[in-house]
Amino acid sequence: DQGTTSTRAILFSILECICENKKLQIDW
Repeated sequence: DQGTTSTRAILFSILECICENKKLQIDW
C-alpha cells in the first residue's frame, strides 16, 4: 500500500534525524 510505504518512509526519515542528532551530540 502507498500509505504503508509513505508511513515507513516517514519513520525512516525520523530515525535518520535522530541518528544525526546523536552523532552531533557525540561530536560535541
